[in-house]
Amino acid sequence: MIEIDVCSCYSGWTGPECLDTVCFGVNSTDVSVCSGKGSCVTPNKCDCISGYTGAQCEISVCYGVNQTDPTVCNGRGQCIAPDTCDCASGYSGDKCELVNCFGRWSNDTQVCAGHGQCTRKDHCQCSDGYLERDCSTPLCHEWFGDVKYACSAHGECLAPDTCRCKNGNT
Repeated sequence: MIEIDVCSCYSGWTGPECLDTVCFGVNSTDVSVCSGKGSCVTPNKCDCISGYTGAQCEISVCYGVNQTDPTVCNGRGQCIAPDTCDCASGYSGDKCELVNCFGRWSNDTQVCAGHGQCTRKDHCQCSDGYLERDCSTPLCHEWFGDVKYACSAHGECLAPDTCRCKNGNT
């Protein structure tokens, strides 16, 4: 009878010559090792491919921020794959950086009637002299432009403190 040498591997190593490793109970030769997103380099040590992190390569990274961080995708969406944000309703862009205000995206020159900035969904921060939720109403001499007393009730408010009188003069 021929005697065959049988190796007894140290913990975390396996295979006929003890060259294969085991990461978190999964053999390094299994396609699912390290969540299928890396390779098992030593026992319980994964080397993740680009875009993934975590002990078992289970965490996606979007633009340098891991998916478990509340600031990922500007705090307005979820990181579903490396550099891939799934934006919440009202937000858009690669990093969910664009905000929608009353049907216009924050990078549109006419957002907030062209008189302010969209700071969060349907919320404008108006420039001085403009009011209302969408910054569409100018303030004329301390009166809202759409109030009958603006411009001393003798015209219409065109811009902050700029009236057009009923006779056409400003």
